[in-house]
Amino acid sequence: MKVFFTTTVLIFLFFTGIAQIPNGYYDGTDGLEGDDLRFELRSIITSGQQNNSYDDLYDYYEETDNFGSNKVWDMYSMDANGNASYYFYYGGNDECGQYSGEGDCYNREHSVPESWMGSGGSIADADLFVVIPTDGYVNNIRSNLPYGNNDGEDYTSTNGSQKGNCTYPGSGGVTCFEPIDVYKGDFARAYFYVVTRYNVSDWGGVSFSGDGFSSWTLAMLLEWDQADPVSQKEIDRNNAVYAIQHNRNPYIDHPEWVQCVFGDGCNTLQFTSSPVVEAVEDVLYTYNISYNTNSENETLTCTQKPDWLNFSANAANNTGVLSGTASSADIGTHSVELTLSEDGTIVTQNFTITVSAYQAIVSIFDIDFSSCLPSGWLTYSISSDEDWSCGSSELEVNAYGSSAACNDWFISPQIDLTSFNSAILSFDTWTQYTDNTISNPEVKLFYSTNYDGSGNPNSFSWTQLNYYYPQENSQSWTTSGNIDLSAILSAPAYIAFQYTSSGTGSATSTYWKLDNILLQAEATGIEDLNNDVDVLVFPNPTISVFTISSDNNIEDVQIIDVSGKIILTQSSVNEANVQIDLSNQQKGIYFIKINTKNSVVWRKIIKN
Repeated sequence: MKVFFTTTVLIFLFFTGIAQIPNGYYDGTDGLEGDDLRFELRSIITSGQQNNSYDDLYDYYEETDNFGSNKVWDMYSMDANGNASYYFYYGGNDECGQYSGEGDCYNREHSVPESWMGSGGSIADADLFVVIPTDGYVNNIRSNLPYGNNDGEDYTSTNGSQKGNCTYPGSGGVTCFEPIDVYKGDFARAYFYVVTRYNVSDWGGVSFSGDGFSSWTLAMLLEWDQADPVSQKEIDRNNAVYAIQHNRNPYIDHPEWVQCVFGDGCNTLQFTSSPVVEAVEDVLYTYNISYNTNSENETLTCTQKPDWLNFSANAANNTGVLSGTASSADIGTHSVELTLSEDGTIVTQNFTITVSAYQAIVSIFDIDFSSCLPSGWLTYSISSDEDWSCGSSELEVNAYGSSAACNDWFISPQIDLTSFNSAILSFDTWTQYTDNTISNPEVKLFYSTNYDGSGNPNSFSWTQLNYYYPQENSQSWTTSGNIDLSAILSAPAYIAFQYTSSGTGSATSTYWKLDNILLQAEATGIEDLNNDVDVLVFPNPTISVFTISSDNNIEDVQIIDVSGKIILTQSSVNEANVQIDLSNQQKGIYFIKINTKNSVVWRKIIKN
């Protein structure tokens, strides 16, 4: 059993990181362009590729297309900031099935329609760079249509994806499907990957011609690629896909290769860097700009930026830098425009930087019942001689064989969430047999703000919460999904699981198991923790070594990364000053848990 009533801190941030390209992965590509580069890349990204099972894609999406909080990152329903009219969640019952409208379920969308595929189609059919999670209804609307610009006269989804007659010059007005602008580059680079990874000579569809693209499709995809540069979403997804199927999309790793292979060549005037579009208050933001040029007459300028950013250009190296630190007053969105001009040719790069506040996530409890019962929890049996009891590594209850119908409760300690912005509860359940009288589920979830902590729960007021539960007699574990506890942020409360049965025999009782109860709450920020305690961390930011200094002897130190993983521990120090070396760690934000003689203190450190 893991029961944490601690300030274990996670953080939801978008990093300014770059793709994690394995050393030597693109060896042999230097000096190549056009088809020479494409065919060399074809060899590289084909070698060692793990062919996926189509049935496993739902599981893989949890790693490759997770927006956070187990939300499915669906490019047909969600915008780039995560806003949507509805959400799908991993671990619940949101996979298709039946659908009759948007928001019913999500399924596996072939960005290149499966019906188009020829040679290599059996591999492409489950290639994570080709097949993505999307709303099932919108997926069906798109069907096997090509991507293309249109006016949306036939259909427009809730996020603005649309279907209509293609308006792009040369398309002939075929019916096509258009994703929203913030994802057009994603789809363009997916198609560049397809034509690089697979020989599409015998593939169908109006988007392809020979072992390449139809002329109008290529012109349009090049425009989409330039208008929507590589995002952090694509970088993260590229790394996640590589971990699963062991190949990469080279046009995410090297955006400049789009022009080298499919455009006017490697020396075309173009930006070769992808903007950093996320920043966090009080953390240094840096975007290292790079570009290609045909001569030495180019000029790089920043024609629009927020005041907290500084800009500099280095024409000798074809580079520039945007850097600065936003404050809490800058939380929100900021438009940036970079202009690259040369001999009358002008190329612009427009993007928006979203500045976010620190959002620390505190684990209130994390229970896996490896030790049972968890401290502070209680069981209360209102009727029958059965009760919630400890199984091998879970909690279980089964009315079969009892002398009367059951009404049994499992109740948490009092939880005080009044200092948090939000809270999410999740858990796993399992069931066997059926009860024909009790409506599903036989285990219900409640909260109460007036329970006294020990009495008969029937004497108090309880409000039911919905969750995903297993089908009767399924004998399979089901994750509840993320349950919003915002209703109890204003007053201390108790959470309870109530088991009921109508009788004692066949079809009158069920067997239930409960496991992996997790409650996490979102605080206003790590900066607010222990600021009244005199513990200094310097230099901060640091390149490698920093010092922790305290008036009280420091006993233990833990360094925790933003995923919550402890990456470094120094125990039994008993010194007023402690040096920590982060030289082997990646750049980014880390949290320091400092145990002194009199207190536990949290601090933040930034490694540059």
